[in-house]
Amino acid sequence: MPKLRNPIVTANAILSCFSTAEAMDILAKAGYQGMEVWADSLDKEIEQGRTSIEDVKAALERNRIGGVIHCPLRDWKSPERKLSICSKDEHWRKKSLELNLKAIDLAHQLGLRIITIHPGHTDEDGETADDEYWQLQIDAFRQLTAHAEKRGVFIGFEPMENRPKEFVTEPEHAQRILHEVGSVNLGITFDLIHAYTHGEDMPIEFLDWMDEQIFHVHVSGHSENKTHVPFHMTEMNHSYLDKVFQKLADKGYDGFISIEGHTRGLCEQTGEHQKEIIEKNLEYIHKEIKALHLE
Repeated sequence: MPKLRNPIVTANAILSCFSTAEAMDILAKAGYQGMEVWADSLDKEIEQGRTSIEDVKAALERNRIGGVIHCPLRDWKSPERKLSICSKDEHWRKKSLELNLKAIDLAHQLGLRIITIHPGHTDEDGETADDEYWQLQIDAFRQLTAHAEKRGVFIGFEPMENRPKEFVTEPEHAQRILHEVGSVNLGITFDLIHAYTHGEDMPIEFLDWMDEQIFHVHVSGHSENKTHVPFHMTEMNHSYLDKVFQKLADKGYDGFISIEGHTRGLCEQTGEHQKEIIEKNLEYIHKEIKALHLE
């Protein structure tokens, strides 16, 4: 019977009360095997003098953990607008590409091989993703992938949830990008909740379509008003997570599984609260894996 012995990681953004290096110490002590480092969070810490590349590399080595990089979602210096690598606003598109290229360099500097990158989106709600948007999207991934190839980094781009502006949301959309870029360094980051927002059966449909193209996996809980909540707050039946874990085991997926459940926007964030969340998330995951006899 196939087993699920993947390294379990979580994001530095969930431990935002601590520097990335400090958070690595906390995660290792809690039993995690790595961290998903959000590039914009780390970039901000470095510029503010709260940590350094050397500090983070030392924390990785000290704790004997691995990691992956998550692309920036915003320029932290002007966070009012989300980045979009296919924006028709040339200045914003170039800024978005620049920060994603910088994140690939960050992965290389830290010795991490995987980066998750979000596809671009339309500039306005309700706008049709026409041929120009699609061409800009594919051109952006060609540039990003060419840079990743030089750095020895693999990009998992993330099909997005059901929300305004997004147009890379379904398997055929992802297939189009993979086909037109045509690089072994470009694959998929599968997100359970993103797929679930398109329908209860979509997570397994996504996984049935994907195979060796899965570079990274995100899991979390989901509620009526918020995606990516901790598992103890989820309103989803645990069977959805169980089906995904069984499918990943059957496929022989051996990469990182990253827990994205957090409470930002739901309650006050304190160091003790954030430590409690990461412990509860990990406990839930181990309980489900054991119940499925996949340990």
